[in-house]
Amino acid sequence: MPAQGTFTYYGGMWLASLASVIMVALVAHPSLPTNKLFSNPVFEYIGSRSYGIYLWQLPVFAFAEAKVLAPTAWYNLIWQLALILILTELSYRLIELPTQRFDYSNILGILQNFVREKGWKLKKNILPMLISGLALISLGFIIFSPPSPHDQRVIEEKIMAQQVALQKKQLAEANNKVPMSLKAVAEKYKVQPVVAEKASQMNVLALGDSVMVAASTNLQEVFPHMYIDAAVGRQAESLATDLTNAKSKMPNPDAYLIGLGTNGTIKEDEIDAAMKVAGDKPVYWLNVHADRVWAKPNNNLLTKMAKKYKNLKIIDWNKKASGQSSWFYSDNIHPKGTGAEKYAALVANSLTNVEK
Repeated sequence: MPAQGTFTYYGGMWLASLASVIMVALVAHPSLPTNKLFSNPVFEYIGSRSYGIYLWQLPVFAFAEAKVLAPTAWYNLIWQLALILILTELSYRLIELPTQRFDYSNILGILQNFVREKGWKLKKNILPMLISGLALISLGFIIFSPPSPHDQRVIEEKIMAQQVALQKKQLAEANNKVPMSLKAVAEKYKVQPVVAEKASQMNVLALGDSVMVAASTNLQEVFPHMYIDAAVGRQAESLATDLTNAKSKMPNPDAYLIGLGTNGTIKEDEIDAAMKVAGDKPVYWLNVHADRVWAKPNNNLLTKMAKKYKNLKIIDWNKKASGQSSWFYSDNIHPKGTGAEKYAALVANSLTNVEK
């Protein structure tokens, strides 16, 4: 049964337990054919070693998982099963049988003899147990030793490192091809040149409140083809209407940028209406950085709605701006100077989606 399946926990395990009880009853009853079927040397052998098999299968499979490229391949399963049976037989003969035959009623006297170095017989019995214990410890060191060069995880890590190196190389090559004028923009806003280049080519329809107004000059410098409709005091209640009106200026934008929530509560149906206007185009929404009671609920709602709409991406301006009072005017809401540049840079990195 699948570990994540609903049936497993809603009746599946109960049915498996019931089937096990029925099987035990069928096998245990001496007059039933099933008793004769399962009463043979093979099953008797497996039954007598079942606990050892149960104990050894986990470390052996864990060892194979850690050290072998294809642990579930049939040729690897053969040696794993063989190793389980060998270890089980050793532990059965060297640990289980001696402990079963051990005289626990006279354990105090045996210990006294052992301390006095007269318990040679006991030493003889304990020696195999010590050897088995050392074997277990050794196996533990093998299992938890550093992965071999052939370990699948090591291979994956190397491939990922090569992929990162390739991406960096491609990014460097793309940056070298960017015109000098855009490199100057990139340097000013501390973004990759390719970010500035991509931003300069994007048609973005932006709609926001006074926070966006404060950073509008910087946004326009990074996104020369951005149409900005930002107004002081704007709230989300008229978002869908405002977005529809703004689309008359840019009917087919590459993406939408929204910066609302500073002046009041955002409602879920207002976001729904805006997403309907945007259609399948990507929508980037700057969350709220303001010391106002509705800021946190608004940000929580935006995070929730981003899970509802795959094309809604939240730009975490609040996290970026936290603790940066020098970026803002005295209200700690509207960005100025460096703050406006950071605002525009964050938008550029988010909309162009360039790996850093």
